[in-house]
Amino acid sequence: MVRDMVESEILKRFLADNGLALPVFEESLCKAIGGRSRRRPKLGSGERFEQLRRELAARGVRNPDALAAWIGRKKHGKKKMAELAAHGRRES
Repeated sequence: MVRDMVESEILKRFLADNGLALPVFEESLCKAIGGRSRRRPKLGSGERFEQLRRELAARGVRNPDALAAWIGRKKHGKKKMAELAAHGRRES
């Protein structure tokens, strides 16, 4: 629980440094990954990451790649994100 509070504080500071508020960030994140009713690109294709990165960049985030990667690690975990990144490097 303490770890979640610390991570939440880090996220709030990061967003504040980039001129975003948490509700705006959550709204943009929902738009970036698509609604539940819309079909989403296959995990591992890199398209989900790209959509999120573009949305964050449009919101004015200074480093959208880093923030998108951080969100992915929070959602999928360190191991899964490493697998996805390795797959992406092999494909390109």
